[in-house]
Amino acid sequence: MIEATMDEPFAPVPGGRVRGNHRPCRREGAPVGRHAIAFQDGKIVEGGSNDVWETAYERGAAMGNFVEGTRDTAASSEAVWNLLADVNLWPQTFAPHLKAAHLDGPLEVGATGWVQTKLPLPRSSFTVRSVEEGRGWAWQGKLLWLTMAFDHRCEPTETGCRVTFDVDLDGPLAGVVRPMARLTYRPQMERALDLLIQQAESRT
Repeated sequence: MIEATMDEPFAPVPGGRVRGNHRPCRREGAPVGRHAIAFQDGKIVEGGSNDVWETAYERGAAMGNFVEGTRDTAASSEAVWNLLADVNLWPQTFAPHLKAAHLDGPLEVGATGWVQTKLPLPRSSFTVRSVEEGRGWAWQGKLLWLTMAFDHRCEPTETGCRVTFDVDLDGPLAGVVRPMARLTYRPQMERALDLLIQQAESRT
């Protein structure tokens, strides 16, 4: 990631949605999807793949600073949503990297839960921060001393739906930890997306 100072000619994308401490932006005069950046922690941070950022602009949101992944599927958004919302069954349906997962009560803002990976790490508790019924939900929790924010989306398309996992990892030394943690977390997330799609398409 390339950091730029605030006095360079950058501007927020009109109509862009603020997500956490991120705001979609672009270099003034540049076409959407080129030189795409996110406003984070008081700095303008220029991103990598134009394709990823074009998707972000279409959605009106900046992608996560840790990992993100998107799949288009013929499955209905309802089928995907039902899988995403059933936290207790995640290890059996699309998240085999988890040993167990649990949500305390119904899926609603303020609800709490936890996930336990198969790695030798402590159980990670989380709190549900937003719910858009049938479209997506987001939670925030702890990964050791770091804060992880995870957004799951399933947005209807003409041929089915688009599924997006969008993850932020913040906290002390997060900039040092992210590149190393991605080596483990990204393959797990990519496999989870593929399995989610398989499960959803078999239920559509």
